[in-house]
Amino acid sequence: MRYLCFLWLLLSIGCKKQKMLGDKDQYLVGKWKIMNQPFDFFPFDYRDEQCALDKNAAVEINDNGTLVFSSTQCEFSEDYRIRDFWLEIQHNKKTIAYGITKVSDRKIILFGNHFPSYILKHKRIPEEQILRYDKEGFQIVLEKSDD
Repeated sequence: MRYLCFLWLLLSIGCKKQKMLGDKDQYLVGKWKIMNQPFDFFPFDYRDEQCALDKNAAVEINDNGTLVFSSTQCEFSEDYRIRDFWLEIQHNKKTIAYGITKVSDRKIILFGNHFPSYILKHKRIPEEQILRYDKEGFQIVLEKSDD
């Protein structure tokens, strides 16, 4: 029994996610609200089978490599990593990268060119518009939330 307890303790300590952000990126940790974005729907890809996020859902960046998207009755998490000036989100076994521009410790601008594919199941969007965003990209302005 003592060995089982020791093994459980060892596994629980070893399976914890470690800190993913260095000191220079610690300002990213916390809850962010979307202040500006080009779409009338949530700008990040997510699995929308259970519930739908509204266009201004909160984005929470945790220090353990988890990104949480949440609105009133819906919440999803994805793994991420920061590489130089890029936020790389792991979604459906692929990496979606967003360039990070730090305006201040309380405001960042993400630049991406991945059109959220989940919305195509719900809305009819002209292919030219999708291709324009995929080619030219778009900006998402995030501001640190106080809650």
